[in-house]
Amino acid sequence: MPSTRYQKINAHHYRHIWVVGDIHGEYQLLQSRLHQLSFFPEIDLLISVGDNIDRGPESLDVLRLLNQPWFTSVKGNHEAMALEAFETGDGNMWLASGGDWFFDLNDSEQQEAIDLLLKFHHLPHIIEITNDNIKYAIAHADYPGSEYLFGKEIAESELLWPVDRVQKSLNG
Repeated sequence: MPSTRYQKINAHHYRHIWVVGDIHGEYQLLQSRLHQLSFFPEIDLLISVGDNIDRGPESLDVLRLLNQPWFTSVKGNHEAMALEAFETGDGNMWLASGGDWFFDLNDSEQQEAIDLLLKFHHLPHIIEITNDNIKYAIAHADYPGSEYLFGKEIAESELLWPVDRVQKSLNG
């Protein structure tokens, strides 16, 4: 199991920290919303909870945000599916989940997308935001357990695919 990656962010370094969930390739929609919020990239930070790609028409544009100093992301299950498809050569699950956008790209765009997706091997699984009084933990789908501990080893699958909590919820 690869080591769980954590990152601490001091909230005092930013005017606002915005957290966005599941962008799913909707770059223009995201930009429109950031404009409505008066987002200033010089003094604000945008954190994505993952699932930046698939389903929407602009997955590559969303991935390009990884090059911006005002944007960071944790890894979502859609990024994990894409990386697994590249590593194993089996992209059926990713395609069924909206990964077909990748095959509409030209060769140089595909390489750019791969290079950007590879950044998720180094980005955090969990981002901890702190200020003087409170602490927030950002993960893609779930943080298992009832008590948060920075640095705790957690299987990536538990952070991306919280089967236990979903099953408990379905069972009532």
